[in-house]
Amino acid sequence: MNTTDILLNDFATRSFRETADCDYIAARLSFRAQLVPQFLWQSLQAIEKYLKCILVLNRIKAPKSHDLSKLLEAFEQSGKFEVRLSSETHKFLTYLDTYGRFRYYETPYYTIGDELFRLDKAVWDIRRYARVLDYNVKPLTGGEVNLLALELGNCQSSCRLIG
Repeated sequence: MNTTDILLNDFATRSFRETADCDYIAARLSFRAQLVPQFLWQSLQAIEKYLKCILVLNRIKAPKSHDLSKLLEAFEQSGKFEVRLSSETHKFLTYLDTYGRFRYYETPYYTIGDELFRLDKAVWDIRRYARVLDYNVKPLTGGEVNLLALELGNCQSSCRLIG
């Protein structure tokens, strides 16, 4: 790994993953305080940053977008791997894409009461990918071995190689 890769990985970890962790905690606090618009916005921000972290750490080109569905599409379009999420998480991300981006009451919003649980599940589904998955090692026997398949397997078989 060269110096540029090390610096870029450090940037992605500090700027995206660590900031996403703070947004996630803030979202949980907002939900408990019944600050629904703040909960939705902070949840959207956390998920967006986790996804961008995964993209940068694994050198996947993505559009400049705040749309969670477009960020997820970047994984499929890359041909490297997809972030496999539960159907409940997909529904929650759609909910956030629809209501979380409006901070100024441009549209009505709603909660059912299980949104904190749904956020926790979504963060669990996504954050485990927020590390370098696609890298090579040089074994003592010579050559180079790519560990993407092994790392995806470590994501508890919820990850799948494309191609």
